[in-house]
Amino acid sequence: MKIDQRLWSLVFGLWFLVCFTSCSPSVETQAEQLLQKDPSFGATWEKKHLVQSEIATLRAQFEAVKNDLDSQINQLREEMKGHENDFKQKSQALQEKMRPEMESLSQVAKNLEAQLKETRDQFRQVEKEAREVEKKIQEQSSTNKDELANQFSRKVVRREELKLQIKKLENEIRFRKQQARLLQSW
Repeated sequence: MKIDQRLWSLVFGLWFLVCFTSCSPSVETQAEQLLQKDPSFGATWEKKHLVQSEIATLRAQFEAVKNDLDSQINQLREEMKGHENDFKQKSQALQEKMRPEMESLSQVAKNLEAQLKETRDQFRQVEKEAREVEKKIQEQSSTNKDELANQFSRKVVRREELKLQIKKLENEIRFRKQQARLLQSW
């Protein structure tokens, strides 16, 4: 059913198009008929032709200028692409000059991070040993307690030294990473 409706719509549309486009007289034919009825319309009709002719001349001039300008614009775009590519290549080559410094900073940061991990491991080990010594102090007799207390004191001192070393390494790593980010920013 939909196909029948579409077919009839198409047939009617074509019939309408053929009838009304071929049935209507051309503009020139209509003008001739009007001029026969009113010859004074001739001056106006002639003026219309002159204006149309001038507009066509202007349009041709405009199209010529437009085509010339379009050509120049395309040429400038191509020239701009060349300059842009040249800029990119040269700036990339200049940025490459910074690569050794950036890689050096990156390597320093990696080494510091490894050192930080090792120091944290040492800190955890000393902290564990200090707890064990403290536990032994509580379990031992008074004669052995002085030696364990000295051992505990040394562990606590070492733990504090490692804690300071960890803070120092963390600050150094942050500093080096900040330097690397600064070198990478453009």
